[in-house]
Amino acid sequence: MITFAGLRLIMQFLYPNILFALLALSIPVLVHLFNFRKPRKVFFTNVRFLRELKLESRKKSRIRHLLVLLARMLALTALVMAFAGPVLLDRGAVPLKGKPLVVVYLDNSYSMQAQGRQGILLETAARKAAEVAGYYGPSEEFYLITNDFSATFSRIVNRSDFLNLLSSVRYSPVSRSAQEIYERVGDLKKRNPSRAITLFMISDFQLATVKPEEATPPEGIRGYLVPLAGTSDHNLYIDSVWSEIPVMRTGQVMELFARVGNSGSSDAEEVPIALNIHGKEVAVAAVTVPAGARIPVKLSARIPSEGIYQGFVSLEDNPIIFDDRFYLGFRVAAARNLLLLDGDQKDVAFSRIFGNDSLFRLDVRPSTQIDYAALSRYDMIFLNGIEQVTDGMQDALVNYVTSGGSMAVLPPSAGKDPAQLNALLNTLGVAAYGTPDTADTRVSSINTEHPLFKGVFATRPTNPALPRVNTHYPLILKGEGKEDWIMKMLNDRPFWLSSTSGKGAVYLFAVPLTEDYSNLAALPELFVPPVVNMALYSGVAPPLFNTLGIDKSAVIPWDGVMGEEPFRVKANDSPFEFIPGHRSDPFGYLLFFEDQVVIPGNYQVFAGDSVIAPLAFNLRDTESDMQCADEKKLQNWLEGSDIRNFTLLKEAGKSTGDKLRESSEGKPLWRFFVMASLIFLLIEVILLRRNWPWQNDNTR
Repeated sequence: MITFAGLRLIMQFLYPNILFALLALSIPVLVHLFNFRKPRKVFFTNVRFLRELKLESRKKSRIRHLLVLLARMLALTALVMAFAGPVLLDRGAVPLKGKPLVVVYLDNSYSMQAQGRQGILLETAARKAAEVAGYYGPSEEFYLITNDFSATFSRIVNRSDFLNLLSSVRYSPVSRSAQEIYERVGDLKKRNPSRAITLFMISDFQLATVKPEEATPPEGIRGYLVPLAGTSDHNLYIDSVWSEIPVMRTGQVMELFARVGNSGSSDAEEVPIALNIHGKEVAVAAVTVPAGARIPVKLSARIPSEGIYQGFVSLEDNPIIFDDRFYLGFRVAAARNLLLLDGDQKDVAFSRIFGNDSLFRLDVRPSTQIDYAALSRYDMIFLNGIEQVTDGMQDALVNYVTSGGSMAVLPPSAGKDPAQLNALLNTLGVAAYGTPDTADTRVSSINTEHPLFKGVFATRPTNPALPRVNTHYPLILKGEGKEDWIMKMLNDRPFWLSSTSGKGAVYLFAVPLTEDYSNLAALPELFVPPVVNMALYSGVAPPLFNTLGIDKSAVIPWDGVMGEEPFRVKANDSPFEFIPGHRSDPFGYLLFFEDQVVIPGNYQVFAGDSVIAPLAFNLRDTESDMQCADEKKLQNWLEGSDIRNFTLLKEAGKSTGDKLRESSEGKPLWRFFVMASLIFLLIEVILLRRNWPWQNDNTR
């Protein structure tokens, strides 16, 4: 057995016993050692002829005889090896013990829509799988794996049923890595330990999803990689959509941003992008996307009324169209619900801001009349000068904030003990109030980069009228990186601070909103816009979309009462629907859809016959990256790895069955050895027949 490490090939003989005939090599050796030619007498009349005979050098004559001997031995060796049936095998063609089981992984992800040299990649993959089945006998058993891991295919079948299964394979939104496939095959091997498993992986081997170089196949199986290449890596796609205004309101100009990617090697000029809502195109834009880049584009449209809005952002790109639409859905509420709990102070400032604005519904109550069960109905809670915080109130507010709610806190009047309020703040993990400082100071700087000031100033103010401060509570920071100052005083202490706690936000003021402490509330240009933004950005805003295979659940803000019927999730464009798992959440219900949704699109959540929330599902953006591992990369990976039982079957050339035959049965080499034998015999004839320069030329 001869191994060529670079090519990872092994030469074997079908009839190794014939190699004993190589003992016949001793025959030409004996012929040359014992010259059996009978000498004859030659009578010379003149010794001059004897001198001429000596002109031929004995040394050079010996070299010629050795060359003739070598040619004869090589000719005989090549002839014997030709009769021994030499074949060239891949090093992975190690025979497996047990009853054969052929496992075929057929990549049916959306990237297989690409056009290949032999047609659409998925159709080519199905033909390759059929050729694999044709190589094996009708009694062999097969096991088909697709990206869905569907129970329909997850069974051992005969060849006829396997071919029928191939005809029913459709595109799947699910992407699988090579490691996931190997684990699937490993589980099959554990369930069938006596079977000799041969795995065929037919795929485009996307670098972003399949990742073959990061996977380790299970022990004891034979494997073949069957790569399929697209004719072009060009693909435009939309990988994300977002809004910088988390809460939509009626009459507002909605600004959506869509990020357009280009996985190809050439720039895409002036790509048209459209926003479609409820079947109508409401906004268009154009964007130029350089090769390999992702560029955001803004789409603007006015929201006419409250309600549920569903649609998609789209572009046109052929032939790969699965990622040309990006689905989204959101609800526009009639108003934002705010709760203000008064302590030792009666609110005036917040009531002036929110009381006459139809966008907000402000509910003002004494802190002693709080309904803990109803907190989830509010988008934001204001604590105005509260001193007493009971254990029940603390637990309810902590649960509210950490689940995604927003809360603004104003300290009690000087002389009041903020200890219970600080206990609440410490539980939330945010800054707490220190001892009141009565030194006069003022606000010295405004953080115009803070989200609360977004859109407030057209240009950065140069000499704004800043609030004076008579008395304030120092805010004792946690220093954990979750705090961001909104306004600062001359002593470098925060005057207005934002912090995160769990999924929610806490805004802390260093002063009550009265003239005795500060004139902040008397400066509407600095106070009103960030307070309005604070209320607008608050609450739990459901995401515009969910990602298939990643997002397994979603919070549905709904304060209704469930009847006897469970929630239902129904597709907008098909009869598909299912009943999700659910549990109560501080802001409604948490629905669990796990892997029940597999098709991207718009969906609706029903409670009885009423639609209560929109849902949108999209593919992972990794599927849109058409960069794939070509045959050279796969071959380099095989050669550089420790895997000894996998072979690469190239796409071009012979049929898959012929390639398998060569790989498993070997490529016959007897013709080459017969040709070599004839060449060596020809060399022998030339050596014997030609007059060489060292022979007696001067006698002619």
